[in-house]
Amino acid sequence: MREKFVVILLLLLPAIGFSQKGKRIDIVNADELSFVKIPGHEVKKLKGNVIFKHDNAIMKCDSAYFYSQENSMEAFGNVKIEMGDSVTLFCDYLKYDGVKKIAYTRRNIRLYHKNSSLFTDSLDYYRVPCIAKYYTFGTIITGEDTLTSNYGYYLKRSRDFFPSGNVIVHNPDFVMHTDSLRFNTESKTVFFLTNTLIKNDSGSIKCISGNYNTVTNIAVFGHNTVINRNDKIIYGDSIYYDSNKGYGVGYKNFVIVDTAQKMIISGKYGEVREENNTAFVTDSACFMQVDDDGDTLFLHADTLRSVKDTAGKKIYAYYGVKFYKSDIQGKCDSLVYNFTDSTTLMYGSPVIWTDNYQLFAKEIDIHSGNKGIKQVNLFNTAFIAEQLDTSMFNQIKGKNIYAYFGDGEIKKVEVRQNSETVYYPEDDSSIIGLYNANSADIDILLDSGKVAKIVFLRNPDGALYPLNMVPDGKDVLNGFVWLDKYRPEGKEEIFGENEKNKEK
Repeated sequence: MREKFVVILLLLLPAIGFSQKGKRIDIVNADELSFVKIPGHEVKKLKGNVIFKHDNAIMKCDSAYFYSQENSMEAFGNVKIEMGDSVTLFCDYLKYDGVKKIAYTRRNIRLYHKNSSLFTDSLDYYRVPCIAKYYTFGTIITGEDTLTSNYGYYLKRSRDFFPSGNVIVHNPDFVMHTDSLRFNTESKTVFFLTNTLIKNDSGSIKCISGNYNTVTNIAVFGHNTVINRNDKIIYGDSIYYDSNKGYGVGYKNFVIVDTAQKMIISGKYGEVREENNTAFVTDSACFMQVDDDGDTLFLHADTLRSVKDTAGKKIYAYYGVKFYKSDIQGKCDSLVYNFTDSTTLMYGSPVIWTDNYQLFAKEIDIHSGNKGIKQVNLFNTAFIAEQLDTSMFNQIKGKNIYAYFGDGEIKKVEVRQNSETVYYPEDDSSIIGLYNANSADIDILLDSGKVAKIVFLRNPDGALYPLNMVPDGKDVLNGFVWLDKYRPEGKEEIFGENEKNKEK
């Protein structure tokens, strides 16, 4: 039994040794064959129409050296390798290792697979597991896309190129610059691996991670993405963007900058639709705009929407509106700002504060100019109040009130229909009493924030009371309420109710 095992083992040894070296390279054809002596080697020299075969690969060239002991060969001139797996490779020089199944190619290299081509001067092709590595400047052409890079590699099975080092992608619609990426030649999708810049006639895109389909022009970008398109700049940590439609969706830190209007809209979720010039942001939504003096308006609402049409551009703010600017603050349920005439319409229990004054009504209309507020119109049960101390308030009430501003202050107030006032006149900065009056209409002139003159128009009726003889109810107009606890004292307080218990 032992002898039989030994005989079988001896018969298998040549086969075992052969498998360790790999399948032999076969000479298929050569016009001339000679032998060359190299110390320690016996080399076959082949010339003219040389053809080798190894596994299912066919290698052709003008001349070659065949190292039978090493199961390797060198090929020179018009080298062509048909891998048998739809990969074809051309070069000027080839060194092929039949044991490792590696083709070392040099000079004037052209690799073709499916609809893709790679051109370079130094490339190694690993037949197992079908990977091509190039070490010098390379050009990849696949469909309408051309990629250049300093080096990289190609995975035949997944059809992925990994160019690296000064990578440039040329497409009819854009040019892309990056240091490394992955490009799938089947889906025509670029996967960003580092800082990337995409430029076209409409603008540019900067990102660090994400992917871009060069056929559909649909992209998904990761953090620190910046899209600069026309007069808008879009920032985000996660953005879906369809360049053909001009449609984008942003998540997390989503910011839209309108350079033409000097405004910024931000939030944790937003959408942009360029086809109808609309955008909206929600979840911690914030609107910011800088005026000519460098002062910034900060406004928050549940949802902000930007719309641009033939009538101009508008911002709509819905639900829980609150805003802060150094010279004016306010809150309401909803608001519309028109960029064309710089008007702001406030609805749903609107109230604004400026200096020591509170203005509120069922509807407020604000007109602004280059130098700030010009006019505030209050419609339907309108109030203007000024706090003197914790219990004393100058009050003006009417159906409609028109307040005119200058140099950031209220200069004139016109009260129309059912006008009423509670006013504490002063003498040498001392309050001398309470004046309670009503009239059909009232005009009030102010100087440095203080009442300088009151003119009662048509059917005035009123009385001046010493402070210690004010009848009950005469110091408060019906419907008046002081809402200072809701007043934002800084840009941080525009978020949430931020109701304050203030000690005066």
